[in-house]
Amino acid sequence: MNTEPLHVIYVSQLAPGQDCAVFSVISRSARARNLERGIAGVLLFDGERFLQWLHGAHDAVSQLMDAIVADARHTDVRVLLRMPLPTVAAHPPLWRAGFIDAEVLDVFTESDPADGSAMLDGLARLVALADLDPVPNLPAAPHRPGAA
Repeated sequence: MNTEPLHVIYVSQLAPGQDCAVFSVISRSARARNLERGIAGVLLFDGERFLQWLHGAHDAVSQLMDAIVADARHTDVRVLLRMPLPTVAAHPPLWRAGFIDAEVLDVFTESDPADGSAMLDGLARLVALADLDPVPNLPAAPHRPGAA
């Protein structure tokens, strides 16, 4: 079992015949499944396209990507970034979903995928512009004696 951290960013198209309301269904089920698997990230939707960033253990993220590619609710899955990068382990996995303007998503998807660092920086800017669901309440970090 490969537990090395893996980051994947992909974009896909809403499948013909699918209603935009499918985003709500996908985001609800993905939140529960991803948290169970220790996968964090964000799912964005512009009304026609999905963009998702996933990070977690290599095998878990790879298995999830196989399921995503096979999911008939979207088509044309294009991986923009797939890199073994460190995962922040100080917090529990956080997975969020929200909406993004199509023009902003256009600019991001035209980025150079060869530059992983620039892709992650662009993703951070993209997420900052997104209308995300509220952050769920996370348990407070335990207080360590002597910590400020």
